[in-house]
Amino acid sequence: MNKEFTTEFIHRYSYVVKDIIRGNNHSVFYVGNRKKTLIINEDVRQLRRIIIKVFEVEENAFVRNMIKGLLNGKSSTAIMMEMHMAKNAFIERKHRFEDKVFMYCIYHGLVTVEELEQVSIFDRKNPQNANL
Repeated sequence: MNKEFTTEFIHRYSYVVKDIIRGNNHSVFYVGNRKKTLIINEDVRQLRRIIIKVFEVEENAFVRNMIKGLLNGKSSTAIMMEMHMAKNAFIERKHRFEDKVFMYCIYHGLVTVEELEQVSIFDRKNPQNANL
């Protein structure tokens, strides 16, 4: 399980969680016009438990509301407008949430050393200072 998978899982959580609860061994959903299939194994179930744990231990009610919106499938724009949050602040908190979930995955042994070595020092897919 790598960081990209955990981030994508968080983004698609509202689609996948229903199938996990039902005990299905896969989840089918659409991203745009593309059909996606996610195999639900024990690692995916553990990832769901980790996300719930991160949500439960978060003490800040504002951040808990943001996480709840993400997990319920609300768009980033809808959450920002509902919570009167600046885009940069929202994105920063969302990335911190994703990072915390990934740290829990490391703690629970869901991430291998090889996968950790593939994580870039630059932030996300569009590094701001990539040409330094």
